[in-house]
Amino acid sequence: IFYHKALDHGANQLEIGLIFGCYAIVNSICCPLFGCFVPMCGAKNLLLAGLLLSSVCSVLFRLLFRLTSTVLFVAGCFLCRAIQALGCAAYFTGSSVIIAREWRDNITFAMGLSEIFTGIGMICGPLLGGLVYEVGGFQLPFICIALVMLLGLVINFYAISKSSDKASTANFWTLIKIPNVAVTCILMSVMWAAMDFNMPSLSLHMKVIEATPVQVGTMFLIMAAAYTVFAPFIGMFAKNKVRCTERMVMICGGLLVATSFVLVGPSPVLAQLGVTEVSFPLVGVSMGILGAGLSMALVPTFSDLTASAVCGGMADDLATAGLVSGLFNGAVFFG
Repeated sequence: IFYHKALDHGANQLEIGLIFGCYAIVNSICCPLFGCFVPMCGAKNLLLAGLLLSSVCSVLFRLLFRLTSTVLFVAGCFLCRAIQALGCAAYFTGSSVIIAREWRDNITFAMGLSEIFTGIGMICGPLLGGLVYEVGGFQLPFICIALVMLLGLVINFYAISKSSDKASTANFWTLIKIPNVAVTCILMSVMWAAMDFNMPSLSLHMKVIEATPVQVGTMFLIMAAAYTVFAPFIGMFAKNKVRCTERMVMICGGLLVATSFVLVGPSPVLAQLGVTEVSFPLVGVSMGILGAGLSMALVPTFSDLTASAVCGGMADDLATAGLVSGLFNGAVFFG
């Protein structure tokens, strides 16, 4: 929707792409920075400030379409999205630290539970956004999401207690130089890139079978549903060190993601099995496998990063949790 509205205001495709891209760029830079500030300002304050900033920017963003100048419109979109990304980096980093603090003995399971809501957001976001757009036009979805964020701010203000944990002095470069941490971050970025890679390309790929937008959207719903369903079970399974380590789960998840791309093509390797053409069942199965694989690859990563940091000589305290949280979310947005 934004794409067509921006074209109507005179923005070209490069500018529109950069407006979308600047959000991830700012997040990937600012998440690690905010992680360093957690001991000073507190995870709860970061969360609340991020929600407030993002809600305000959401309201302001809808007003930009009243501008008649293309230059002012594009510049305003860049500025608004960049500031909104600051808010996003703040509340993502703050929330991850709070999860790590409250569930420090069972982080993997906690992340599995939290990823349920990530999946629900992936499922409900497009559906509810489209419904609200049909009811109230382009501006109403921005108002609604701002109100939801403000409601979340109020709830979290009263529901979350401030941490009394003492924090040591932690160094970001010490964290990133730990080999296991670096490898896990690379895995995270690749896995998130694998998911985002499908968004612009799947509809083009399915043109050969004359897929409608609804059918393409259904494929993404399958992926999101698989991610949502598998996340809590992966959290419970990966925490059991006797049965399977977190890293083995992550490796298996990566293999499943690779398998999904082999199927969606389909790869010439499958020709020997008689699979040579794109079909709705094949794409649906591949997207389901992709969702399950992403869940396996990503849910255990926060716990693995934390354990790797502690094993690498860093203190198991709020400062380390802040750095890990910032690096975790930075790797996500980089992907």
